[in-house]
Parts: sequence; structure tokens; C-alpha cells
Amino acid sequence: MLPQHVQATLPRSYVLPGDTLTVAVQGALTGLTAVEFQPATVYGFSDSEKVGSRVIRRIRPGRFEALAFARSDSEKPQELRIATANGANDPVLKDLGVAIYGVKATRLPDVTEGERHWVRFALPESETRRYNGWLEILLSTRGAATWQGDALHTDATGPALMIERIEIGPPAAPLQN
Repeated sequence: MLPQHVQATLPRSYVLPGDTLTVAVQGALTGLTAVEFQPATVYGFSDSEKVGSRVIRRIRPGRFEALAFARSDSEKPQELRIATANGANDPVLKDLGVAIYGVKATRLPDVTEGERHWVRFALPESETRRYNGWLEILLSTRGAATWQGDALHTDATGPALMIERIEIGPPAAPLQN
């Protein structure tokens, strides 16, 4: 808990939208103003790794999909931006798709800024409002809108996607390519 970095352990390994959890902490709570979850709530991602000077996460070996959970502003249009260490012409980016609660997000033009390539999606407003801004985000390197619970594939393209950062916010101003 911030800003003093007081540690607490959740009673279970997941938090659902609308949950209220109680945790035990050692020491005073005076001055605590925020909570930071580590690791972030994700399913299907590998541990972070260094690639050159960059820290990335990949979708786990044998998988095409991964899930993440986040909260956004439910009152305004939202854009999801994925910063990748993949080059703009990397084939894995061609079929990359995002869905919110099974509804596909609209792919926007990609943008490259320096070494970072951003893949952008307009999030479906019906879904960002659904649970007061709480989002179940599916990333799929085969363009699926729902979790594909099939067996592990040796040819899965998920591990080729190198994610540096995922951001959600209001639509970005037009960026220069």
C-alpha cells in the first residue's frame, strides 16, 4: 500500500469486480492513500523477461490467448494501447485482436514511436459501461473474441508477441507515424 510500501497479502489469488476484501497489515495505516497489486491480474502471460534493455511479457508457450483485468472510465470512450517490442511488420501483429467480455474491439491504425510500436484498439462502449468500468480483456494472436480452451499448441503464436506496456485511456490525439 502506498506511499509507504506497506505489504499485505490477499486472502485469495484473484479479485473480481465489486469484491470487497479484508487484509491484515503490520503497522499503522496512517497516510496510506493507494493500493498497488503485484503482480497485475493476468492469466496466460509468462513472467516478465529482459530483451536487450527492455522488459516484456509474452503469452505463455502453447497459447494464442491471454486475459487481463483492468478498470477504465465507464463514462467516456476508451482506447487500449499495447506497446510491443515487435517490429511494425512482425506477422504476429497482423492477427492480433482484443475483446472485452467477448465483444471485439475495433483495431485502429498502429503507430511507431522510436523503438516502440503501439497497437491500438477502440474499446466497445457497451462493454466499458457494463460493470462500471471493470474490464475483462482478452488478447488473442489469432483474432479470437473468446477464450479458446483447447489443448496447448506447439505452433501457437502467443509467445512471439512481446508486450512492453498496456494502457487504457481516452482516445489518443492523432499521432504521427
